[in-house]
Amino acid sequence: MSLALKIMLLPLLVLTLLLTSGCDKSGDNRHQAPDTAPPGMGELMAGDITGFDTVSPGKPLSFPADHGPHNNFRQEWWYLTANLKTAGGELLGLQWTQFRVALKPEPDTALPGGNQHGADDGWHSRQLWFAHAAVTRKHSHVAAEQWSRGHSQLAAAGGNPFSVHLADWRWQSNTPDLFPASLSVAGANGAEAPAYRLRLSSRSPLQLQGDKGYSAKSFDAGLASYYYSAPFIDIEGEVLLDGEWQKVSGQGWLDREWSSAFLGLAQQGWDWFALRLDDGSALMLFQLREQNAKSFTHANRMWPDGRSAQLEVLSMMPTDYHQGYPVVWQLRLKDKSAGGQLNLKVEALNGDARMQLSMPYWEGPVRISDSDSGSHRGEGYMELTGY
Repeated sequence: MSLALKIMLLPLLVLTLLLTSGCDKSGDNRHQAPDTAPPGMGELMAGDITGFDTVSPGKPLSFPADHGPHNNFRQEWWYLTANLKTAGGELLGLQWTQFRVALKPEPDTALPGGNQHGADDGWHSRQLWFAHAAVTRKHSHVAAEQWSRGHSQLAAAGGNPFSVHLADWRWQSNTPDLFPASLSVAGANGAEAPAYRLRLSSRSPLQLQGDKGYSAKSFDAGLASYYYSAPFIDIEGEVLLDGEWQKVSGQGWLDREWSSAFLGLAQQGWDWFALRLDDGSALMLFQLREQNAKSFTHANRMWPDGRSAQLEVLSMMPTDYHQGYPVVWQLRLKDKSAGGQLNLKVEALNGDARMQLSMPYWEGPVRISDSDSGSHRGEGYMELTGY
């Protein structure tokens, strides 16, 4: 969901990064997996939310305003995944995610001494920004990250026309809306780093996840986010592969999410799927895993004309692993609105799509195979955390 709920910051790392205007790190899968399991994502994302805004059901989302940042929520992201094909027929996937994390609540500007200038008041920003980018092929996976404090010249979002950027990684729209837009990611460390120049368009309405954009993350509804998606994006452009720019085209998916309390302490991580099926629909599916407890699941099936229906998750069964991550799944869902059942075998294009960055997780393109018991074929993206 992007649920790119993704990555919370280690306190010592935050303090180090606040001393710099920006930095980058790139990685590939020549690194070894950690010797010890990472802490649960609930532990990493926990913290005092006093003074931050909270998510409430029934609050309508507003566009284009909600495309921009929500500085008084603790965390948010803009998160694109794409399934592409080169002119020569090679399949590949790419990811771009821009994160914003508030280190403490914004001051009340109505009070004496309140900051009237926000992130651009010198260097006294309370906002930390970081971005991830990756390109995944069948036999390779490269990823990089960049960091910055919040400042309009370094890392920011919003404006008319709308943009999201950190250093030279930029989403740039033509209008206050998300589309049409361009996305450029410059290689951070030469040919081995991800780099792409894309043009993005979509004619489909935005999809509000959960209950009109209120996306619960626990059974007691105490944890939630605001969450919307653009699942039907047409993409064309160029990707740097083997030192040469190659033309690509395909389909993308953008997720937007923000909250101050995503996960509980006991929640270990999540498995998230963004899938496009061969009947023209798209499926967003996630489960939040909790030790010795039933996982919290949610699924939403969407159509290009704006229709959607929430599905009942019958089972999510991993059937094969790579480097400790479940990279093949059997998914079973019930679509009550269509009176049918979805049986999907989901396989990673590259089982070793680990993001070897400041916090390890798995992110990569998947295909829905034509198995004997399968109801659909298709493609999409998968994210795995907390393993």
